[in-house]
This record gives sequence, C-alpha cells and structure tokens, in this order.
Amino acid sequence: MATLREIKTRIKAVHNTQKITKAMKMVSASKLRKVQGRMIDLRPYADKMRDVLMSLAKGADRESHPLLAFRQRKTVEVVVITSDRGLCGAFNTNILKAAQKHIDDCKKEGFEVSISTVGKKARDYFKRRGVTVRNARTGISGNVSFSNAQEISNDIKENYINETIEEVTVVYNAFKSMATQTVTVAKLLPLAPIEEGKEGSAPESAAS
Repeated sequence: MATLREIKTRIKAVHNTQKITKAMKMVSASKLRKVQGRMIDLRPYADKMRDVLMSLAKGADRESHPLLAFRQRKTVEVVVITSDRGLCGAFNTNILKAAQKHIDDCKKEGFEVSISTVGKKARDYFKRRGVTVRNARTGISGNVSFSNAQEISNDIKENYINETIEEVTVVYNAFKSMATQTVTVAKLLPLAPIEEGKEGSAPESAAS
C-alpha cells in the first residue's frame, strides 16, 4: 500500500497539474475571443465585397471578361478547405464528407474533377485514397493573411482563364459563431449575378 507521504505527494502533483491546465484554459480562452473578434469584424467587409462583385457581374457583358463567361462544363475544380491539425471534433470530418459527396455527384454527371486543398487534413485524406491533388497548401490555418488568399486565388484564376477548368466550387465551414459552423459548398466561378429581389451572395448551399 502507498504510504501517507506518497499519497500527499500525488495529491500535490494533481494540484500542480490543475494549476497548469487552468492557465492553459485561460490562454486558450483569450486566443478564442481574439479570433472570434476578428471573424466578426471581417464579416461585414467580406459580405459587402461579395455584393459588389455580384452587382458588377449582373451589369456586365458576360463575354467581356473570362471570369464572367459561362462555358460548357467539362472539368470542375473543387477546393477543399480544412485545418492542419485534428482534435477539433467533427470540423474536418464533416467538410471531407461533404467534399467527397460533391465530387462523387460531379463525376456521376459526367464531369472531370480537379482537386485543390488547403490544410493538411484535406491533403492527407485524398492522398490516402490515391487521389491526385492538383495543388495542396498547408501551414496557412495558423497564419491566415491576404498574401495567402491571393496566391490561392491567382492559381485558380489562371487555370480558369486558361480554360483548364470551367467551374470552381469551394467546400468549407462557414463561420456562424465559435460554437456553430455550417459546412457549405459554394460556386466561385463563373461569377454569378444577383437574382432580382435577393441579397447579393455567391450561389451556395449547406451540405446535408
């Protein structure tokens, strides 16, 4: 049996561990509030930019710019966005499930599918299944910046303008709150105009 001294030592060790975990929780909560604040602050800007693009698409001659023109759909580029790490519940699992369903649906309709990924979880998911990923980017989730987004968009835009692909969709978790994210499949290209009587938005749907 353990001696009284050993028991006291274990109790002390548990108390010390509790102090460490409490400090870790405080740091995590602080980071969480900071990220949530950034997301909420950026949302009006992102929504307004999307409205502007959709309004321009509505008023422009669709043949005047390659990003507006509708072409016969042969190859669909699917951009799948996940995190780099796990331990986040069903966050990545739900995205990958929706992405796989969307890819399967495109193939059933007779379209070729090109895949780009953002995040290690998406890259590894397709790699394990022997699926070719055209462009895989990692290490971005912890350091999101305009330059990251620009590099990704430039790559997609170049392939679209060169007519390597005819449509681009993205599968991601739409932020509602820190407790709620909705898996969404949205069409990025070609740009679609705003429908009469509706708020400006990209054509998108919550994945079932």
